[in-house]
Amino acid sequence: MGARVKAVRQPERVLRTISGEVWAIQPDWLQSIWRIAQGGGDLEAAAHRRAQLAEEEFETAADMTIQDGVARIPLFGPTFPRANLMTELSGATSLRHFAMQLAQALEREDVRQILLEVDSPGGVVPGVDETAQLIAEANARKPVTAYVVGAAASAAYWLVSAAGEIVTAATGELGSIGVVAAVAVQEEPDANGMRGIEIVSSNAPDKRPDPRTDDGHATILDRLDAIERIFIDRVAANRGVSREAVIRDFGGGGLLTGADAVAAGMADRVGTLDSTIGELAARAAGSEPGAASAARHSGREEEFMTMATDAPATETAASATTQTPPPAAPATPTAPGPQPAAQAPTLQEAASVARACNEAGLPSLASRLLSEGKVGSSATAAIEEAKGVKDVCAAFNRSELADRFVARGLSADDVRAVLEPSAVTPDEEAIDTTLPAATKGTAAQGPIDTDSIYKARAEQARQAS
Repeated sequence: MGARVKAVRQPERVLRTISGEVWAIQPDWLQSIWRIAQGGGDLEAAAHRRAQLAEEEFETAADMTIQDGVARIPLFGPTFPRANLMTELSGATSLRHFAMQLAQALEREDVRQILLEVDSPGGVVPGVDETAQLIAEANARKPVTAYVVGAAASAAYWLVSAAGEIVTAATGELGSIGVVAAVAVQEEPDANGMRGIEIVSSNAPDKRPDPRTDDGHATILDRLDAIERIFIDRVAANRGVSREAVIRDFGGGGLLTGADAVAAGMADRVGTLDSTIGELAARAAGSEPGAASAARHSGREEEFMTMATDAPATETAASATTQTPPPAAPATPTAPGPQPAAQAPTLQEAASVARACNEAGLPSLASRLLSEGKVGSSATAAIEEAKGVKDVCAAFNRSELADRFVARGLSADDVRAVLEPSAVTPDEEAIDTTLPAATKGTAAQGPIDTDSIYKARAEQARQAS
């Protein structure tokens, strides 16, 4: 009888836990976790059944692997502060276990590069900020690269933003910056006909806010907004942009895909997992542990630099092992004269730059060039480079990204490197032209009309035959 009572009460306890947490997670995953918790009394049996079905795969996926100097640490599924029944049921990641693997990678002498393989919808907020700080600290010792296999959403993006470099698959989804609370409200009596009523002490009116009232809703929203401010500030600091840029450009709570995420500054480049592993292995083969990792992370101040080709590994090793020569005999120092201050552009120069940018179809570029003091030939060169960026975007049918790439200072070659991995093949393009106009060339804006897609493909097959 006692075991039966425990089995019945267990889901209620899990539901209370879910309701009491603040989440940074995709809504469909939160609903799935909620359904799992509501699914019946015998959650332990469900966990055992799940382990029977996927024990080998689950165990393998949970562990760090090391090859060719690269430690690969998985971050899959929803995130929780520590291992519990929900991590077993939903295939989630324990942040405590993740942090332990990160610490092991730092201590092992055979590890010179760390790769975080990410496919996560996010999770509960507790533990995320601390784990993100651990990632940033690890990157100061050994380079940490995050690869977005499927999604780095919400809390998962909070985590990967702390990596020294973010590489995404062409179809990788990044963002969902924001937090949410799932508040349980009892509307009907329970199975025993009982209805719970809470009475809160006089001096704690906000201890149990009722989301059905305006005051209760406002109280809960204040709590969420406070956590969201921290979330945005951390992402801004990690990515080297202003918090306004995060709010404006990083999806507005939604997700950006592949090249769109790179254009917004949420990721550094598009690539494949195999090519990324190969690049890290090559770096590991020719660099000292931890060499230049701090420099790579601070390079966020010039975001486009992560797109450039890394210096040859042999040069890195040589610079790390070369000893500083003994100082020469002191000489009488020459006091530096006053340095001339950079002159602000004249009104005529500013007007000339603005006119040239307008004629090139790049009106927003003028303010950046003038703020950098670029006039005359330097402004002309920058405008020509920006026109090259526009041409590359047009060639890949991604003209809508040109202004963002130009604002980030990327070159035409940089943009080509971003867009090429996500370019469609001729066959894919033929299929894409049959899709509804709302879905062409953009991330999905709503439910996909699968009936239209399959009808179009069937019509293509009929015509081909």
